[in-house]
Amino acid sequence: MPSPEPFIEVISTPTNLTTEHIHQWEELTKDVAISNPFFESWSLLPAMEFLDHHQVDLLFVWNDAQRSLLLGFFPLKSRRFFSKLPLRNCVSWKHIHNYLATPLIRKTFESLFYDLLFDYVDKRQPYEYLLSLRDHCWHPNHEQLLKNKAKEQKRIFTFFEREQRALLNANQDFDDYLKSSINGKRRKEYRRLRKRLADLGDLKSVCYSINNDQQELNFFIDSFLQVENDGWKRRQGTSLLSDINHEQFVRKQFTLAAAKHKLHIQLLLLDGNPIAGISCFITKPMAYLFKIGYLETFEQYSPGVLVALDLTEKLCAMPDVISVDSCAKEGHSMIEKLWRDKQLIVHYRISTKRLFSPTLLKGISLIKNFTSGNPSYEKY
Repeated sequence: MPSPEPFIEVISTPTNLTTEHIHQWEELTKDVAISNPFFESWSLLPAMEFLDHHQVDLLFVWNDAQRSLLLGFFPLKSRRFFSKLPLRNCVSWKHIHNYLATPLIRKTFESLFYDLLFDYVDKRQPYEYLLSLRDHCWHPNHEQLLKNKAKEQKRIFTFFEREQRALLNANQDFDDYLKSSINGKRRKEYRRLRKRLADLGDLKSVCYSINNDQQELNFFIDSFLQVENDGWKRRQGTSLLSDINHEQFVRKQFTLAAAKHKLHIQLLLLDGNPIAGISCFITKPMAYLFKIGYLETFEQYSPGVLVALDLTEKLCAMPDVISVDSCAKEGHSMIEKLWRDKQLIVHYRISTKRLFSPTLLKGISLIKNFTSGNPSYEKY
């Protein structure tokens, strides 16, 4: 007789996913404690198809053997080395275009999810010495839960990095946002730049949000990729069009996101031609920026800033969106001038039951404490 106990199912090959897996995965995203568009099926599966996903395990946390309810989802990758040492460790899987690794956990099941995750990592073969939970959206209850679990199970809990990235409080009127976030002199300058740009031709700001027109979607995707491929990104070979696999990934990701009504692309057009674009994903009540680009030919007019302001206005007008994660590195020169609030992103490490794991993690943390002057571990 099948056990009624919750368990973790591990899928190592995406082709082994069934329609029921995908259905339950998509249903889970409607009731998660903390949203993460990068771990939703329409975003992660194209990444596994076109980007490197070697030795990535998809963890499906089920409520029982009948798989009647999915409680959580988390992609995990095993690494053979830690800080150049031959120590196996598990990490949240992220690809190059992923800016958040918070697991998808159904509300009220966070405690059970981490009990099962920790137990699974403890029993993995070959043995794992550490579990690294990187790029998590910080929440006080979430962090306290992890600390309590570490205390109950006598583990070492550490945070090895924290960063603050720009966040938009979208739950406000756009004009109020402008007055509170951007001083009068800078607002006047942006109006002047927009006017100068409009003097060059027919200037329009257009967006793709909820629309079932495939031809229009193709125009927005092509236009966005065109402007994202200009300037330093193209010179450094980091633009999406610089690699056919990355291009195919984002085209499929955008198409699937659009089908779920989760894609928003804002374009700045001059005489019908794109000169700047910015994309984001909507997972209410949150939204997440993805990529931005502009043509360097028009750099003196700050088209990237202008299109970001246009997107900000659209986001503030969305009644179900309360905040927007910039997904930009701390200190980003452009977005932090526009969005003044902050989102804390944290990276945790937790010891396993493997012999010497607590001692190893404590030693690493002590070295970090000594070099940085900041305590980073709690022993239980």
